[in-house]
Amino acid sequence: MHTPQAKNNSTTSIVDLLSHRAFKDLQRLASFICNTPPDLITVVDSHLQQFSAPQWTPTPLHTLEKLLCAHLLENPAAPLFIEDLSTDYRYASKTTEAHLLDYKFYTLLPLESTQNQLLGVLCIRDYHAKVLDDSQLAALHALTNQTTRLLQLEKKEEQPLRLLKSIVTNTKDAVIITEALSSKDTGPCITYVNRAFTQLTGYPAKEILGKSPHFLYGPKTAPTALKNLGDAIQQWDAFETTLINYKKNGEEFWGNVSLSPIANENGRFTHWITILRDVSDQKNLEFQKTILTTISMFFQNKGSLRFCLEEVLRHLVEITNFNLGEIWLPNSANSQLSMVAKFADEDAGACFYENSATINSFDYGMGLPGTVWKNQALEVWDKIDTKVAFIRRTAAEKSGIDMVMGLPLLQNHQCIGVLVLGSVKVAYNQRFYGQLFKALETHLGAEIQRKRLEIELDQIFNFAPDIIAVVGDDGYFKKVNPAAARLLGYSEVELFSRPFWEFIHPDDHSIAMRQLESLQQGRLLSNSENRYITKNGSVKWISWTATQAPEEGLFYCIGKDVTENKELQQRLDKANTLAGIGSWEWDLVHDKMYWSNITKEISEVASDYSPTPTASLLFLKSKTAKRQLLSLIWNAIHRRKAFDEEILMLTANGKEQWVRLMGKAEFEEEKCIRISGSIQHIHKLKTALVALNTAFKEKDEILESIGDAFISVDRQWTVTYWNKKAEELLEMDRSHTIGKDLWTLYRNITEAEIFPKYQQAMETGQSLSFQEHFPKLGKWFEVSVYPSEQGLSLFIKDVSRRKKIEAELRQSKERFEKVTQATQDAIWDWDIVKDRTYRGFGFKRLFGHTLPEKQGTLEFWKSLVHPDDVARVMAGLSRCIEDHSKQYWQAEYRLSKADQSYAEVLDMGMIIRDKNGQPTRVVGAMADISYRKTYERSLKTLNESLEKYAKDLEVSNAELEQFAYIVSHDLQEPLRMVTSFLSQLEKKYKDQLDAKAHQYIYFAVDGAKRMRQIILDLLDFSRVGRHEDEKEAVDLNELIEDFKVLRRKIIVEKSALITYDPLPMVTNFKAPLIQAFHNLLDNALKYTDAEKAPRIHIAVEDQNTHWQFSVQDNGIGIEGKFFEKIFVIFQRLHHKEEYSGTGMGLAIVKKIIENLGGKIWLHSERGKGTTFYFTIKKHQ
Repeated sequence: MHTPQAKNNSTTSIVDLLSHRAFKDLQRLASFICNTPPDLITVVDSHLQQFSAPQWTPTPLHTLEKLLCAHLLENPAAPLFIEDLSTDYRYASKTTEAHLLDYKFYTLLPLESTQNQLLGVLCIRDYHAKVLDDSQLAALHALTNQTTRLLQLEKKEEQPLRLLKSIVTNTKDAVIITEALSSKDTGPCITYVNRAFTQLTGYPAKEILGKSPHFLYGPKTAPTALKNLGDAIQQWDAFETTLINYKKNGEEFWGNVSLSPIANENGRFTHWITILRDVSDQKNLEFQKTILTTISMFFQNKGSLRFCLEEVLRHLVEITNFNLGEIWLPNSANSQLSMVAKFADEDAGACFYENSATINSFDYGMGLPGTVWKNQALEVWDKIDTKVAFIRRTAAEKSGIDMVMGLPLLQNHQCIGVLVLGSVKVAYNQRFYGQLFKALETHLGAEIQRKRLEIELDQIFNFAPDIIAVVGDDGYFKKVNPAAARLLGYSEVELFSRPFWEFIHPDDHSIAMRQLESLQQGRLLSNSENRYITKNGSVKWISWTATQAPEEGLFYCIGKDVTENKELQQRLDKANTLAGIGSWEWDLVHDKMYWSNITKEISEVASDYSPTPTASLLFLKSKTAKRQLLSLIWNAIHRRKAFDEEILMLTANGKEQWVRLMGKAEFEEEKCIRISGSIQHIHKLKTALVALNTAFKEKDEILESIGDAFISVDRQWTVTYWNKKAEELLEMDRSHTIGKDLWTLYRNITEAEIFPKYQQAMETGQSLSFQEHFPKLGKWFEVSVYPSEQGLSLFIKDVSRRKKIEAELRQSKERFEKVTQATQDAIWDWDIVKDRTYRGFGFKRLFGHTLPEKQGTLEFWKSLVHPDDVARVMAGLSRCIEDHSKQYWQAEYRLSKADQSYAEVLDMGMIIRDKNGQPTRVVGAMADISYRKTYERSLKTLNESLEKYAKDLEVSNAELEQFAYIVSHDLQEPLRMVTSFLSQLEKKYKDQLDAKAHQYIYFAVDGAKRMRQIILDLLDFSRVGRHEDEKEAVDLNELIEDFKVLRRKIIVEKSALITYDPLPMVTNFKAPLIQAFHNLLDNALKYTDAEKAPRIHIAVEDQNTHWQFSVQDNGIGIEGKFFEKIFVIFQRLHHKEEYSGTGMGLAIVKKIIENLGGKIWLHSERGKGTTFYFTIKKHQ
């Protein structure tokens, strides 16, 4: 290959001017500027000969390097800078020598004389790619210019210094020149520093000249690095290290120190030149990566989230200047932060937590954690012992913690937690901690979220009731959850040892193979069912949903046990036939209608009847029902709404029947092609609902009559029942409680933490009973909780008097135990300081144990506590002793007696503390409460019996209501026959009967009519609460006017006057309102003094949520002792000869008013008239 020769008009070579020492200085300075190894820096003369120190013998240039140098010698005005030879398209293809590929960086600079005569080329190489900044480029240009100029001048002392000054002035790294000789006490003295040194450290030159550089070192400067530096100085060796230095303001920074000795022309070392480069960002980045990597490793641990977070905090506290660390996470409701992990050193941090042990949560915006949570930004607080916003400032003052910082932990830009770090008298270093904490915000937040997800997925996998499995493409299970082994009865080893099809029912193998083929084709398997044979030979129906991961050769599957559903479906098919559920279908494409046989039976048509869409409408009783069905069909077709409605139909035989009609539309290409559904005969069910409503009324009457407060809530904690006793005990009217959240109501009357107890009963389905004090009511309640599928039933008894007596007895006992040993209880005394116990003679008397003379430590007592109780009892005792606010301890547990049986004991102790609140002794008494526990169990059994009795009573009442309803209907027909035949008898034999016979016939007909009226009234009474019409706006003024028209004859006969105030318009059921007003007005017209014209007035008052009406008359009046009696069914105050009637009117009115959510009462005096008052809710 031909190598071009450089143009050479020079008679002087760079080698002629460059001495060994000058070349070595040139190498060192160029190495410093470019941060490259000195031995990779050479000079090339104008004849393309390469020279390197210390030998001045030429070495060959490689082909590419010859090309580069020749190009520069021909074009000296264009220096060459190659940042990365391997990627530079200009030269990468020309690199043919393999070893030349090791060099990535090239810089070639011309060496020219002062007369612009080209002397040679400075060639700088490096194994690493790099980019030179402007200051480095300027320094290189200055170096080459000054080198050639200075070499041509006479060797004078000031020339090297001038060259050095030019280089040092243009560099941005700190340069320090010190004397070579130094005092053992002070070290080398500084003779020069450049501007970069002052900018980096803050020390001006005049302040530190003549001093040792030791002022740059501090507490964290590594002693080993300083020792190695001192050894290099003693040996006059060049040395490089990286260590922590300190600025004038005390700030730390990492400095890369490069130290070289400088010799004069005689070879004697006269100075040291030190290059100090700030590498804090690089070190901090390395530090940050190490911390983040270590944190990620902690989260790889299989432990709990709390364990991982504690390890993270321990690591952060140990490698930083902080004394404590803590992590706060929001609760499930995202309303409060709770401390989930903490770590502290043994000094200040431990003291801090000892004095703030009770503070473990913060509300949104409260304290440092709450503030960080609210602002989602880093917060740094100093002087926290006086900062009001820092809630734990007392603990900070005692522990000396002066500065805290809070860091939001972010996931998808949402704050999921807060990291808090605290330290003693350490200023926050933004440069040192800024990047680290910025990275921690998202890194730690992501790790916490990932760990949470990992734990949740692990719990789902382990506790899911359905099968979760991974199957390989070889057909073998690779992983199964416990539910698979539990459901199929095989161990994991057995499931892994055979292909999955060996567990499948033989008749379903073909189905399974088709499922597998479908999955292998990339389709999702959804709710595909087959049968598996368990280890005990039983068959399980499994519904599979699965998908393939082809790149992994795996299938991910979820299997649901639908055996019970399959069995239920079979039963349902049978039940549909028995229950009379028919099907129907309307083909909209061909306009054809299909009815099943059961549908035809319900409609009472022949089995060969062919239905049509138009004819189907004829089976509906009213136009309203027809419009309703047409609307349902329209919504199904145009809005894709399925329907499920109860409709009154008219069969082909003219019989009214209530049916339940369900339907759903099917679509193809956005067009409705079919509507299909079912029809069920529910006429008997509708009839039974009437009886059921009556039963509910009876149930309510029972619950209202019991002596305990009764409350029921559904599973969403909404109050569904609140009896009168509950109103009295809890001092809340039921109108303010029904439909409200129980806990909102409880917060109004108690601060007691009883929610966990109710929650436990709701979740476990187990009944419980406990006593709780309600301070705001000043009462003690005994609460019995009975869970059901619908929610909870609560029976609440006021035991305040009993608790007061118990408290007085307990106080009396405590006083008595301190002054006498003559007691039936087992007295004991525990010296906590010496760990010695004393037990009185009652211990032997109650439990039969002979006590040793030296009773020893607490272990003897612990050995007698029942194994199932010892952990709970000891934990409770420890908590009370450690809590300085506690003075008493109490526990119930089982204690072993000398005869190996167990006694139920109530153990109570008084904690005696010193002036600092530390416990020194516990004095207590142990009572045998076995009899009480036996009584409580008996009481529970009794309550269960009462509950069963109440349920039996409900069933009985429901049957009686049904019986009364049927009898009241069936009795009317015989009465009509009696009346009819007696009338016919009187008509036919009128002339043959005497007066006595006519009188008997009159009595019989009159009795039958009154009996029929009683039955009709009874029917009216039973129908109260059954509303077949809809609510509507009722003008009560029109209602009164209609009554006056209907009763015009009797009003005129009695010269009665009916007046009324302007009455409101109410939205309610019209029929019962008419019945209530008419009954009251009829009574006012009926029960009048014959000598006075009736005067009746209707008035109304607005009572916010209710209208209060009154009907006032001037009639005969009612004595007070009969106020309650008149509302009872069949109760009359007068003989039928005086005033007609059945005694049902006011009973019906009362039932109507109460059904509408109101109440009725009266005010009356004998001979002065009566006023009936009743209320009606404004909004039903």
